[in-house]
Amino acid sequence: MQTNIAVLLSTYNGETYLKELLDSILTQKLEAGQQMTIFIRDDGSTDGTREILREYAGKYDSIRLIDQDRAINLGFKESFFALLAAAMSDGENDYFAFSDQDDVWLPDKIRKAVEKLEECSGSGAGGRLYFSNKTITDEALNPLRKEDICFRRSPVFAVKRTNAYGCTMVFDRTLAELNGGYIPSSFRYHDSWMFRLALCVGAEIVFDHDSYILYRQHKANAVGELVQRNHSFLDRAAFFFEPRNHSCQKMFSEIYSVFKKEVDAGPYAKEVRALAMYTTSLRDKMVLVFNKDVMKTGPRAYFLWVVRVMGNLI
Repeated sequence: MQTNIAVLLSTYNGETYLKELLDSILTQKLEAGQQMTIFIRDDGSTDGTREILREYAGKYDSIRLIDQDRAINLGFKESFFALLAAAMSDGENDYFAFSDQDDVWLPDKIRKAVEKLEECSGSGAGGRLYFSNKTITDEALNPLRKEDICFRRSPVFAVKRTNAYGCTMVFDRTLAELNGGYIPSSFRYHDSWMFRLALCVGAEIVFDHDSYILYRQHKANAVGELVQRNHSFLDRAAFFFEPRNHSCQKMFSEIYSVFKKEVDAGPYAKEVRALAMYTTSLRDKMVLVFNKDVMKTGPRAYFLWVVRVMGNLI
């Protein structure tokens, strides 16, 4: 039986590193019976990106350009969801993988992800999602460090950050169909939405400690290690003093309101509802304050959690 994998790549002024990325995707070592298609949408580039895409699309039948006749800037979130919609409607794709435009994929990246997903029990009604550690590199791909993510399987640990980056994600058609064509309004990033949605509806989530990607860091990164490190102390302190800019309550409220049926049928219904409602409900505040998983994180972390919950700071 054939397994179809759709790689989703949104580009924007990425000519510098784009060829290296495409070459690394095109040389993936797939298993017999696996077929990969690369769906690419350019988000209105003004450099040589579109010419590179046309060059590669002319050489490789596995590359499909979406909206290639229109140079419309949607923003990367909307661009990735447009790609997902195109891949969903084009054939019977079984798995979907997000890709950044400036990384390098190691040869086994897709094969390993699909292998891990197919080892799942299949018991999660919300489908399956895989993500992994990354190898952080400089502009020249010299390794700086390998990530060591501590993944905790509960929505309360996905309040501020998820550490699940889209460039390592692969998810199945069940999760893609559950999302449908929905584009979230309270989420800035496509990948943080898909991960939190998967978590909240009880999808099977597979975390791989190994790394199959060289995650390139450079000054033009839209997100990443350098962007986070460049945040000033005042930016970080604003977490406490400007909760309206750092609140995940709206995000969980959106998930709960749109996918209430699926959330209520999943294992984290109580926690998701509390995260969605806690700002106006003392009962839901108490659900979060006395969450057993958070209470095990240690006195300092737990104290900060209580302060944030009671002060509506998450």
